[in-house]
Amino acid sequence: MVNLIQLCIVVENKTIKPLNQPYKSIFLLRITLLLIGLSLQFSFTLIAQEEIKANLNTINYSIKDGLPSNETYDVFQDSQGFMWIGTDNGVVKYNGSEFKTYTTNDGLTDNTIFKINEDRHGRIWFMTYNRKLSYFLKGKFYPFEFNDELSIALKDFGIDETITHFYLDSEETVHLCLVNFTTVNISAKGLINIKALKNRSENVSFNFPGSDLEQVFSKILPHLKNTPKHEKFIIQNKKWGHLHFFTKGSTTYIGTSEGLKYIHKGSTTIQRSLLEEYNITGIESDFEGGMWCSTLKNGVLYIPNPHITFFKTNSDGNNSIEAIVPQNDLLIFSMSKKRIDNWFLDSNNQYLKKYYLPLVGSKIPLNVSTTGLKFEHHVMFKNIGSPILAVLNIKKGELNYFTNYSILTEGVLSHKELKKLDFSNSILKENVMGEKWIAFREKLIMIKKSHPNIFNSAIMYLHDFKVLKPIRTSSGEVLLATTNGLYYLNEENRIIQPYPKFHEFTEFRIQDIIETADSSLVFATKANGIYIWKNNFTSHYTKNEGLLSNTVNQLAYTPSSNTIWVAGNNGINSLTKNASNQWVPQSVITKYDGLESQDIRSLYFYNDYLSFINSTGMNLVPIEYLKPDSIPPFLYTQGVLVNNEAKGLNSLLSLPYDSNNISFTLEAISYKTKNSILYTYQLLPNNNIWQQSKSNQLNFNALAPGDYTLKVKSTNFHGLSSKIQTIQFSIIPAFWMTIWFYLLFISISLFLVFLVSNYFIRIYKNQAKFERSLKEMHVVSLQSKMNPHFIFNSLNSIQNYILKNEKIKANEYLLEFSTLIRHILQNSESTSITLEKELSTLRLYVNLEKRRIREDFIYLEEVDPNIDADNCTIPTLLIQPYIENAIWHGQVYTNPKGQISVKIIRSDKALFFEIIDNGIGIENAEKSKVKSNKHKSIGSEATKKRIQLLSELNNEITEVQITSLNPMNAKFTGTKITFSVPWKKLSRIKNTNVSL
Repeated sequence: MVNLIQLCIVVENKTIKPLNQPYKSIFLLRITLLLIGLSLQFSFTLIAQEEIKANLNTINYSIKDGLPSNETYDVFQDSQGFMWIGTDNGVVKYNGSEFKTYTTNDGLTDNTIFKINEDRHGRIWFMTYNRKLSYFLKGKFYPFEFNDELSIALKDFGIDETITHFYLDSEETVHLCLVNFTTVNISAKGLINIKALKNRSENVSFNFPGSDLEQVFSKILPHLKNTPKHEKFIIQNKKWGHLHFFTKGSTTYIGTSEGLKYIHKGSTTIQRSLLEEYNITGIESDFEGGMWCSTLKNGVLYIPNPHITFFKTNSDGNNSIEAIVPQNDLLIFSMSKKRIDNWFLDSNNQYLKKYYLPLVGSKIPLNVSTTGLKFEHHVMFKNIGSPILAVLNIKKGELNYFTNYSILTEGVLSHKELKKLDFSNSILKENVMGEKWIAFREKLIMIKKSHPNIFNSAIMYLHDFKVLKPIRTSSGEVLLATTNGLYYLNEENRIIQPYPKFHEFTEFRIQDIIETADSSLVFATKANGIYIWKNNFTSHYTKNEGLLSNTVNQLAYTPSSNTIWVAGNNGINSLTKNASNQWVPQSVITKYDGLESQDIRSLYFYNDYLSFINSTGMNLVPIEYLKPDSIPPFLYTQGVLVNNEAKGLNSLLSLPYDSNNISFTLEAISYKTKNSILYTYQLLPNNNIWQQSKSNQLNFNALAPGDYTLKVKSTNFHGLSSKIQTIQFSIIPAFWMTIWFYLLFISISLFLVFLVSNYFIRIYKNQAKFERSLKEMHVVSLQSKMNPHFIFNSLNSIQNYILKNEKIKANEYLLEFSTLIRHILQNSESTSITLEKELSTLRLYVNLEKRRIREDFIYLEEVDPNIDADNCTIPTLLIQPYIENAIWHGQVYTNPKGQISVKIIRSDKALFFEIIDNGIGIENAEKSKVKSNKHKSIGSEATKKRIQLLSELNNEITEVQITSLNPMNAKFTGTKITFSVPWKKLSRIKNTNVSL
């Protein structure tokens, strides 16, 4: 190859000399051999052309996962979301996490289950090998009551005349359809009716002729349309054996001994053939859109997303797709840095085939190269000698290739321009394609084989980072996502600079940039999710906001739907705007779609399909099926334990008080996200806050008696929640815990407290009454002590007049004394008198004392105007003892200006008394008493005790205070006495008791 290129170059430049004849023959021979070798090599290459077959992302359930056998015949989903699998060793019920097998021991008529169906009552019916029916209802199996009649009806039909499907109509009639289109009907009363296809010819017998599957389908199609319940149907063909038809939407799936075939509505052409290594015996679609296929030898195949076609390229770890490169009308998948290891998808999306042409930058569609194109890994382009990471058409006719640390611009040099170059310091290199490169200064030129032109690539050197994605924005700026942050290209100076407008994006690696229709710029980062910049405002989206991963590998944008697509290491997100014009992330493709690897490296929209690559190969999905999951899981209560004993839900309506440890086992059905179900619950009235648990068992211990409501829902990986399940139960309290018991207990307790309290109250009242009587008697006794003392003093005065023979004065004194005595006797009948009577008696007493001592002094009374003296009562002779002390002990009469004043003031509840004299004072009076050894003041002491007793009787605190009035006056110090008594109005009812 090298010699040939060199020869072409030499011939073109006419620098070779004519060859001699012998050498010419040898040369021609070599050329001939070389051409023969190239021809053979090309033929062998065509013969050995590689193809990668399309397949589906599947999960294979077999014996190792819990199936009783790998030989399965049918798969069916019931109305509650459970999958039923018919095997040759029983029927299996699958809830997404557990396989439960039922056999003849549980009530089946046979262990080999061929067909499964459900009637409108929720009964699950099974057709077995012995052609007998049974059904499952509320956890139990029951045989069909007319199985004997059914056996008689089918005795004339051979075992090869398979029952293709069966169903029950609204009148409970069982319809069994055979492969020869004969229908056996059993009414609800057991009556048999057999309907055979009229005018049946050989061409429509159950053994449909023809080895072409499309021909078979075209012949069976009219019969399928006329057959009730034809969504699932079986026919028999000599070549293909049993063909299992399943129609969903616009597609009919045919299960064959060589995989699954697709035929779209309105066509009889098989569009796709997948899973060809499996013998498909049954097809079903679940509520989440997943597809299930029973197989003859390989258990059950679960296809989480049947719309994703998978091309496995990396089976040995060396053939991973490293880039998606558009080339005119083809999409090329580059598997390595070699120029020739490229693949393209055929028109039927059935195979990846080898692409033998080199990649050319000019074949990249203009709309793609203008906005910028990113490759996950390096790509080799024709005419470019370096591995390329990205491409951008900066100017018209100027395609820029971004390498590790430089930008290459492709151009053309003519012969005249070539002659101007100085090749003296150039370096000649040759690549694997036989192209010669001459490197000198800051340019590279390439001599292309068999072409006279010389292509030039000018180099713009970068710094120590890589450009991962260039983009020309709608404003004309060229932004560069690099390993060192965000930069922009100064086209005039051909300089790459940090972009100060986006200074926050200079600290981390920018993986990709796209621009949306409203000129928003979307930045993908290596570990910080994505940023959306619009009008100097940046929104940040991470896993917390709904992204599948904070590591984003690539972005895409579809203007028609205004959707941003995010490829990360946990799947693909879409971002669409909500009613508030905010971008909302939603998960679209995840590991739960059956991907062998959820690390999505690149994605590209092309011809109504999305192509995305991961470490295991290329995946293809129609755009119409790129929708977030919208089907929530089913949720059931599988079991209840009360004190570790299994109970039914009905038994929870009334539990005894000691059955208060309750566990609920929940069953959430989501075949896609079976291991990522989150249970959310609240137990009312204990807690109205929703709690979360990853366990399907909820435990509630030591519950108090009462009525409870448990609300629970299950949420799958996509955030979709099931309907809220409500379970109500009651714990009956023991009789001593009931309200009536508490009321009775409280009533009895209160009654006993009342009786005891009443008993002690009576005792206390009697004692208080007795003590009050004693105190009243004591008051009266003190009062009686005072009265004889006064009378004794008065009689002494009368005796003194008589001894002095002052008969007139003795008579006058005796007259006043008798009046005073009459008052005293009248007042002694009661312990209290009106204030007016007390003051009147006091005036009589003072006048008598003046006569007795034959000395004059001033006596004053000052009564508060607010006091009604006639209607106010005070203790009898309350003031008199203090007036007596002022006269006799205070010797007020010895003072030339002797004076005694009584002042009475009223408050709300008391009368305050103030008695003032200007006699010799209490201290001098005490000294005088000691010297003279006279009797004590019985009246004043008795009055003081009376006031204290009265205070106790009326629960009021008061005391008698005696103070010196003028302590600086040695001769006439004077005395001030203050005390108070309760203020009482006069009672018009006669009462001999104390009334204060």
